[in-house]
Amino acid sequence: MARSVQEKLPASTYIGSPVYKKSNALILSLSTPTLVTNKLFMISTMRAEKTADGMITASIAGTELRKIFGKDDNYGSFYETIAYACYGSGDSSDDEGKQRKRHNGTLLDYQAVMEDRENHEFSAHNLVMDAEFKKGVLSITFNPKMSNYIIDMKNNYTCLNADEMMSMNSLYSYRFLEIFKQNMDIQEWIQRQTDPNELDRSDKPFYIQYGITTLKLMMGIIDGSSAPVIKAMRKKRGGSGLDYEEIEKFDTSSMKIFANFRRNVLEVAKKELDEKASIRFEYELVRSGRGGKTTAVDFYIYPNDKNIQKIKQKSQATAEIIPNMDDLIDEARDLIVEKLPTKDLRELITAAGGDIRKVRTAYEYVKSKGDVSNLTGYMLSAIRENYQNISKKSSFGNIMRHEDSEYEEFIKRCT
Repeated sequence: MARSVQEKLPASTYIGSPVYKKSNALILSLSTPTLVTNKLFMISTMRAEKTADGMITASIAGTELRKIFGKDDNYGSFYETIAYACYGSGDSSDDEGKQRKRHNGTLLDYQAVMEDRENHEFSAHNLVMDAEFKKGVLSITFNPKMSNYIIDMKNNYTCLNADEMMSMNSLYSYRFLEIFKQNMDIQEWIQRQTDPNELDRSDKPFYIQYGITTLKLMMGIIDGSSAPVIKAMRKKRGGSGLDYEEIEKFDTSSMKIFANFRRNVLEVAKKELDEKASIRFEYELVRSGRGGKTTAVDFYIYPNDKNIQKIKQKSQATAEIIPNMDDLIDEARDLIVEKLPTKDLRELITAAGGDIRKVRTAYEYVKSKGDVSNLTGYMLSAIRENYQNISKKSSFGNIMRHEDSEYEEFIKRCT
């Protein structure tokens, strides 16, 4: 039975798939954007497509983003949440009329840095070239040089559950979840190569150790993308490794006191993963030197049996609603003259609750209004916002010029 458009569905319903592939290089990066930026990057890469000229773009309707993000009390309105993630500021001023300070964890700041120390070579690239929110649609253009880290990944990536990732309310929980999943995949792969008969780890935790400074870089507490920190990371202490004491000087937050780091990072992530994630962890502190200063953390990662089935059921919700998805995709492909990707067709069918008649109605309606640059996006909006009920007297050109009052009202709801 099809669900109503108004009923809240898992985030993967709007994204298009519960499976999120993320490059291991980005997961293990010694810098990270904010939580909302991480989530928006995930959504946009899952919706990304390569155009005929080699560009990589993603378009997401504002109505979808509203349903995925809603209002975030940390940033204000829905529009401010998205603006904060894209370029660091939403409304131009705060309650006191002062210009809001821009932060460094935006989509436009997100970088991938690859370095070959032995040959003294490196390359640094921004992952996102530009982001634009106009007429209720967010459009993102990715750096085509980073295609292998965004949509053309053949190996060195980790499969994550989009619904599980979206459920995290703490950046630290989000980061620990993807870091632990990546490490678990690697350890399982090594086990498979060395002793495939010992793959049953039901009673054995996965183990990994991270230094405190490395964790601070991975969690964004120390800004690994800032020039002074990058310079410090390139220095080697005694020719053997990173000078962590030098890097640690750039932690000017309250996390400099380890008790705060333990309470606000480790314990927060531990609690949230235990409550929501498919894995949980225990940890032990590693102390060294005089006075027993904490220098690292040993993590022991276990399957979280109480949540695994819940997460699977949530991600399978759309498949259960639409059991004949493959047949419907074939039908939609015959219906739509334009050659839309399979994932776009799946999105349209999902939005229509498996009713191919709604897909046909949306297609005919949008096509009757003239050529559009983002057919999938406008069809999704047509399905979810019941465009067929909009006055047929207005032309699509008028809608694009905001001369149609009903569409203006729709735009207001989008933004």
